[in-house]
Amino acid sequence: MNRGEHAALDYLPYRAQVLYLMCLRYCMDYPSGIVGLTRPVTYRLLREQLEIRPPPQSREQVTSPSRGEVRASIEQLERVGLIERISLESQWG
Repeated sequence: MNRGEHAALDYLPYRAQVLYLMCLRYCMDYPSGIVGLTRPVTYRLLREQLEIRPPPQSREQVTSPSRGEVRASIEQLERVGLIERISLESQWG
């Protein structure tokens, strides 16, 4: 992570920050910079990664964001320029 990424994440909601740092960056193919190229990324995977899991002894339940909430976080990351949607067909042929 560099200073530009840190600055862009600074005022984003927590969910968007976690999505970027713990999900998208983790699944990124670093030589190409493309997420999902070597490891498929689905909304289900992203929702699971964004689950809030209380401690084992807690009475709280696991909460998971909806697909729409994940999509909203993705759009927030796009607006600040941290991610960009690309079409692999146009990229690779």
